[in-house]
Amino acid sequence: MKNRILDARERRTSVHGKYLKSHSAIVTFSFTAPGTEKRSRRFQAYFSLCLSYFKKNFGKRLAHLQTLHDDAGYQGIFAPRNVEGPEALKEDLIRFERIGIFKLSDIDVISRQGPVKRISEPRRCVICGSREMRGCFLSGKHTAVEVLSGYDRVIERAFLHNKIRRTLKERIRRALLSELCTTPKYGMIDMLDSSRHSDMNFRMFLDSIETISGRFGSLYDLGFTYDKPPNTSTIADIRLKGRGIEREMFKRTGGVNTLKGAVFLYSVICFSLGYIIAWKEKPSLKALIGAVKNICRGLEKELRDPGLNTASGEVFRKYGIGGIRSELKKGLPSVITALRKKYPGAASINEIALRRFLTLFKNTDDTQVIKRTGLEEYRRIQEALDPSAGNIAREMDKFGKYASAHSFSAGGTADLLSLSFFLDPMIEDLHK
Repeated sequence: MKNRILDARERRTSVHGKYLKSHSAIVTFSFTAPGTEKRSRRFQAYFSLCLSYFKKNFGKRLAHLQTLHDDAGYQGIFAPRNVEGPEALKEDLIRFERIGIFKLSDIDVISRQGPVKRISEPRRCVICGSREMRGCFLSGKHTAVEVLSGYDRVIERAFLHNKIRRTLKERIRRALLSELCTTPKYGMIDMLDSSRHSDMNFRMFLDSIETISGRFGSLYDLGFTYDKPPNTSTIADIRLKGRGIEREMFKRTGGVNTLKGAVFLYSVICFSLGYIIAWKEKPSLKALIGAVKNICRGLEKELRDPGLNTASGEVFRKYGIGGIRSELKKGLPSVITALRKKYPGAASINEIALRRFLTLFKNTDDTQVIKRTGLEEYRRIQEALDPSAGNIAREMDKFGKYASAHSFSAGGTADLLSLSFFLDPMIEDLHK
């Protein structure tokens, strides 16, 4: 078997030489499994997934020449599309190579003078994270079992990513539909079409959901391929893509704001989800919330802008309450509270949803409602409602009377209800 691997490597060198006759440099993107058996369906699936993201990230700079599947493993061969220094290209590729599930890949830049060396730090060990992978290899620091186990964990995370990415659109669609169909939600659109807004109806919300639910994959991919820890400046990258989704929503609704708040929420969540799948050894709901907090910890600063002519800006200036920005900054505490609540005696899914809605309303600051009621009355309404009451219809009627008296629509709470539906089944995927 060793001879077959060596022969395959020699053939690769010959292929590289052929391309270097017509290109000043080439880039190889390789996956070589540990042990003597370098090929399997599992390994090929992992390589194909990583290669697809590599091409998506570098397709404008690199032209794909050939893909090799041989006894040495798997390799994609590329040529730079433009004239650029191979050293600078190498450093950009190294940043991609460091990203979570791509760290089993090996990316080389080969010029006619030979392989281009790293300028930055040497490659880290994929098992222990040591700054010197070569040292771990030469010293035999890790056993064969440890190496195989380490590779397997990364590959499993790649497959988890693939599962979530494939089902993301439908998960978001179902979550948004579950919120829309929760009835009665007085003052908002539901199955009874009970909104106080004359420019909205059930059909318009259905159209909005169909328009936006399949567009958050771009946010997930952005987080998945983010090559640095997310911080307060990351929100600008997220908003840039989120605004594109908003524009599509407005096109469908003729300029009516149906789900703008949900677009922002799901943009942050999908980015964070992609990021933790790529970077965290053990993706979890805790890791997801941690990423959200890091990204959103500076959001409240926006509310200090005296030119912010929104309900959020007005409520913040008057009461110092940050609404959804504070909710995200703190790691979605009201959503976590709602997810932890169980209602074993509930007679239907709709009843569970209504109880969850009231739980969210009691534990969050919905700035659209506070603007209508004032903070003191808002707190009184929160105190008066009981999500665990024996008769949920009576509690919702009570909520409806407040909504009618103050002419409010708790759209922010409804957005969080939708997010709770999205995260609920996700907990199992994220190895709670």
